[in-house]
Amino acid sequence: MLLYFRGCTAREKLTSISKATERILKAAKINYETLEDEQCCGSVLLRTGFVDDAIEQMNGNLKDFEGKTIVTSCSGCYKTLKEDYKKYLGVDLKVIHISQLLEQLIKENKINLKGNKDLKVTYHDSCHLGRHAGEYEAPRNVIQSISNLVEMENNKENARCCGSGGGVKSAYG
Repeated sequence: MLLYFRGCTAREKLTSISKATERILKAAKINYETLEDEQCCGSVLLRTGFVDDAIEQMNGNLKDFEGKTIVTSCSGCYKTLKEDYKKYLGVDLKVIHISQLLEQLIKENKINLKGNKDLKVTYHDSCHLGRHAGEYEAPRNVIQSISNLVEMENNKENARCCGSGGGVKSAYG
């Protein structure tokens, strides 16, 4: 079973992200579930130095993840679920980012995204998905399938940090 893990930002602050992700999953006829009482993955706690609290939070989530493939639209959740649960709990979760799923669906002709090739679009590599998890190509491939990708001067490994993953957006946004 596929579990769509929305994450704190998409669940609470930028609900348009979770709504759009769910529309895409439904359009692709993907059976998925969400957690009625979804809790934080622990990312912000880890990044702000509350490691023991993060580990407690992560342990509390494990029962919800058992036997599921997790897809998330949050880069911080992706990095935490994929790498930090293994590092701190020894648990190897099956996690994919929505950009990776979209890339796969496009390649398999299971979804047809409408776009405008005349439209110039740029992409900011998040620290968590890019530098930390090493995923640079999936988001670019999805964008290139629907528009004209124009790279920023500082991209991929050299992208500038926006501060969100370290809690700046949560505290001040």
